[in-house]
Amino acid sequence: MEKSSAPIVWNVATDGSKMSLDALNLVTNNLMKSNDKLIVTHIYDKGKSYLSQTMRWDHLKGNIEAELMGKFTMDHFKLEFVEKDPKISIA
Repeated sequence: MEKSSAPIVWNVATDGSKMSLDALNLVTNNLMKSNDKLIVTHIYDKGKSYLSQTMRWDHLKGNIEAELMGKFTMDHFKLEFVEKDPKISIA
């Protein structure tokens, strides 16, 4: 009898780019097992008003949440969309 493996907690960061969404799809469609959990992380900057609608954090969050709800129950994933601290800058 094969021993059951411990669940994995996958953390995928996304910025809305095709590459990051492809990474999310790779994890959810190919790597996750039924007992695994998923955390999707996105740090957004409200000052970036120039972003297209599809790249804005609220649109991105809604799309990802809708897609994940079609694949998993709510207890299998968590969305962590956090506003960037304006005091922290990356040089």
